[in-house]
Amino acid sequence: MKNFYCLLFALLISTFQLNAQGGKQLSIDQIKTGGSYYWGESGQCSNPREANEKATEKLIRNIKHNYKGHAQLMPNKADDHLNAIYKSFENDIKQLSNTRPIDLPHNNFLRYIEKSVFDSLCNERKEHIFSSIDRGLEMEEQGAMGDALRSYYKALLLCYSHPDAQAIKYITDNNQSHPVIRWLIEEKIDGILKSTKFHIKEWKDYDTYSIAQVTIYNNHKVSNIRFYYYDPIEQKPIICNVEDGNVSLRFEKGVEQSYIMIDFSYPDFETSEPVAYMMNEVIGNHIVFPKSTFQLSKADAQIKTNAETAKIEDDNNIVNNLQNQYKVDSKTADDCKNIMKKVESAINSKNPDDVSKYFTQNGFSDFKKLLGYNDMAGARLKYSISSKNINYCFIYYKDEILCRSIPMQFEYSDGMVFYRSISFRFNKSDKLINSVAIRLSPSAEADIMEKTQYKDWDEGARLTLINFLEDFQTAYMTKNLPFLNNIYSEDALIIVGHRVDKKLNVENDVRLSGDDYEFNQVSKKAYIKNLSDLFHAKKYVNIRFTDVNIEESRRAKNVFGINVAQSFATNTYVDNGYLFLYVDLRQKEPMIYVRTWQPEKTTVQEQFTLRNLH
Repeated sequence: MKNFYCLLFALLISTFQLNAQGGKQLSIDQIKTGGSYYWGESGQCSNPREANEKATEKLIRNIKHNYKGHAQLMPNKADDHLNAIYKSFENDIKQLSNTRPIDLPHNNFLRYIEKSVFDSLCNERKEHIFSSIDRGLEMEEQGAMGDALRSYYKALLLCYSHPDAQAIKYITDNNQSHPVIRWLIEEKIDGILKSTKFHIKEWKDYDTYSIAQVTIYNNHKVSNIRFYYYDPIEQKPIICNVEDGNVSLRFEKGVEQSYIMIDFSYPDFETSEPVAYMMNEVIGNHIVFPKSTFQLSKADAQIKTNAETAKIEDDNNIVNNLQNQYKVDSKTADDCKNIMKKVESAINSKNPDDVSKYFTQNGFSDFKKLLGYNDMAGARLKYSISSKNINYCFIYYKDEILCRSIPMQFEYSDGMVFYRSISFRFNKSDKLINSVAIRLSPSAEADIMEKTQYKDWDEGARLTLINFLEDFQTAYMTKNLPFLNNIYSEDALIIVGHRVDKKLNVENDVRLSGDDYEFNQVSKKAYIKNLSDLFHAKKYVNIRFTDVNIEESRRAKNVFGINVAQSFATNTYVDNGYLFLYVDLRQKEPMIYVRTWQPEKTTVQEQFTLRNLH
């Protein structure tokens, strides 16, 4: 927001100067020779539109030749790169510059902008670089290395789009100053890549193909990381988004080695990030990270040190603790395991109807939605189990038996692959599966169990919260509108935010918004309608929660304020922010009374105070 006010202040000063000197407008000569403006003159044109475009083009050229900056240009592409840097400001320049007719009959126009306003645009872009770095540092501290890489790479692209990149320094917490581009590449991005390991748990041959079970870890399992590998069977590169560090790679039988390459071609950069998209076009293929390629070999399967084993298996402690605390008797576990083996077979054979008798009506509906049947957008989905040896965990919870979990992969028609683990919930009485949900990430489960271990909560409250968040994220990912319509109160406070291209208008009303984000309060009816439009338009919706923080309301037991870092992605849009939910979990069906989203983190206590929820 502070960047917005800086820009607005610069515009007001500009307007004041234009109308100073006894209320008279500055003359054309004063604009051209006064030294306070960049300007471009169209020359004679056939119509006003052409004149405006040419004047804008010449204005940008004038800025390029006269702005005193030192850009970091790519070798062998310096001219194209420099042109692209200034071209990337075009939309802002159109919004913030002024136009004056010089010779109206011949459509000769002058477009001009005060130099201080362009300086403010450059400062704003520098602040965006710093905010992306801050986000990366936060994600790295939480162990979310995939999100950290994305933020650092975005910051790097923004650096390459800044006309004075060589002068930008980032000050770390220990007051050390770093030239930002070199620091991002050598210490942050390459630093993560160097310490990331790929452990091959198994490389097994089947009739016509081989499956390599791989765990990706960096102290702990790496979540939300994108990479691609070449599949000889499909004769194309497969792009994967890994949720919990585990992935199954399929190769033609006989292949005994391959490679994985970390993918930096984030799809939202091509649509929602015009600066990053432009820079991808100019420099994307010229940034090389030597450590982004990893060799895989069948001979390396199961070779790891004791320290590596501890790091990989540490993430399973939460599940083991739950299983010990809410232990299921051996006969019940065997009965449920037999049913899950049949479910596995149905998934593998692509015949889910074969196991409908093991589900309740609602449970089977959940199952079919998860597998992409009758998708609103008509998206084509391939699904399969991503591991051949599944160790199920069964947990008693109220009148249910929770089953953790089947690891699955979901491939969409655009080539995107997601790996998610699926939880199944059985009725305790008849052992029918009553619901199916996408499991939370290991870090989210750990947050709920560990950050709340000293709170005086009702027995099972933590499992209630895990189940709720699983159902909540699953409803968005399976486009389950009826469920979402039911869990939001009719008078719920709903504040939504989304990234926008900044548009400022100083002649009419100025709409205040955060840096690149716009916020609106909407009714439940409008929110559900917007979700319906989204679900019908997008091939997929993928949500992932990390950094979960929870407080119980002082007003009532089992009424919670939940604050989570949310990664939201469709086939054309990605954003990261913080979601706050005020939810009543006292009844069988949850009820959400407040749902807010913002790009920056606030504490649960601050949200409670802000919404007067205590």
